[in-house]
Amino acid sequence: MNDEDDISEAMRQAKRLDRWPSLYRVAIHEYAHFHVAREFGIAGRVYLAPRDEGDAIYVELFAGRFVPNCSLIDCHATQIIALAGKCGDRILEFKDLASARQIYADLYSGEMKLSDGDEALAGEYYEHHVSEALAIVRLHWPVIVRDASIHAAEMKRHETETTG
Repeated sequence: MNDEDDISEAMRQAKRLDRWPSLYRVAIHEYAHFHVAREFGIAGRVYLAPRDEGDAIYVELFAGRFVPNCSLIDCHATQIIALAGKCGDRILEFKDLASARQIYADLYSGEMKLSDGDEALAGEYYEHHVSEALAIVRLHWPVIVRDASIHAAEMKRHETETTG
């Protein structure tokens, strides 16, 4: 093994060790969408899955998706649901310091980006949309954390049982 192989192996090991915080962050994001959708009377499911190890362009090691059980035809609700994931990300990172003004500024400046899917659903939005999404995410934060924790723990347990 040469130095390059050692570095590559060390990076793979570090990625494996950092898997579970990544899964939890992705679960929080998706369950924020899920619970904000429920606030608007829209049911759905959250799907989480590991990304391929070769997917180096992604920060997170897991992919997630909230899939509503119906078409999202209410434009306002769709915008708020689409923005909810980033609001969940920010609450997870900054707790009570997360603010709609800062989230909007970071989105507007490009410092923070919505996923392609969330961006398409959010359409043209303003700070008051982010503020509404953030307020609903905060309202449901305890159940968002509970559901994300349960889903992540079940995936971790399943992977541990199947890989030994």
